[in-house]
Amino acid sequence: MSQHTDTHGGLMMAAAVLLSAAILSGGPATAPTRCRAGASGPSACDAVRRALDDTMRIRPGMMRKEVEKYFSEDGGMQFQTRTRYVWTACAYLKLDVEYDLSPSRGKNLTSPEDTVRTVSKLYVELPDRD
Repeated sequence: MSQHTDTHGGLMMAAAVLLSAAILSGGPATAPTRCRAGASGPSACDAVRRALDDTMRIRPGMMRKEVEKYFSEDGGMQFQTRTRYVWTACAYLKLDVEYDLSPSRGKNLTSPEDTVRTVSKLYVELPDRD
């Protein structure tokens, strides 16, 4: 039994040494993050930058109708005061927005005049489906 433990411990030590060496030598964990355009067109980083720019336009106090110029509702379950959006140019880039409901919505669940309370960071996720 102790021989198996020693072998397992030795493998774990070797893995830890290799991982440490990779990190310290500037391996994948510290690779440059600079974006490069592909031969066929603009880089993915350009699209992400545009999505981040659109996200930064969304501020507390804005109305729902202003948010929906840049983002559209994701599929799946949504709530009156919290909406999950996808960026109009790429459904993998998402944003969650919490709203204060407008009194003028009447019997509707939401209103274009609902005001933004909070905005999440932009994140990547597969689109939801209804």
